[in-house]
Amino acid sequence: MRLELFELLRPICPVCRLAGRPPAVLGLEVIERQRDNDVEEGLLRCGEQACRHEFPILDGVPLIVPQLREYVRGWIERIRSREAFSEAVESLLGDCCGAGRRLRMSGSGSRRMPGTTGATRIRRKPAMLRQLA
Repeated sequence: MRLELFELLRPICPVCRLAGRPPAVLGLEVIERQRDNDVEEGLLRCGEQACRHEFPILDGVPLIVPQLREYVRGWIERIRSREAFSEAVESLLGDCCGAGRRLRMSGSGSRRMPGTTGATRIRRKPAMLRQLA
């Protein structure tokens, strides 16, 4: 996801839109992997206090869908086949799989991909405060 395009397009929260609230702009919450001006992995968050839904960025593609849980569940085997996830993104995707479920099988974990920068925390609240679609 190119940062300059993200700033230019200013995507809005699909959950707020479906709920009939005024359109809330999504903000870049966490950048986990970045090459130059491309965010390869991270999280977007709705700026509306009543919503605060999060949306992952995977392989440079933001998943901005209103029913994130259903979307992730439908693609879970393909998502699991990926080699590396950051802790924040893996946590969000695991939450989409259901309470107490893990995204990865035991023994596998997140590994940083070579040639990428480390995580840049922009702002983050505890996972238990996270709300999902």
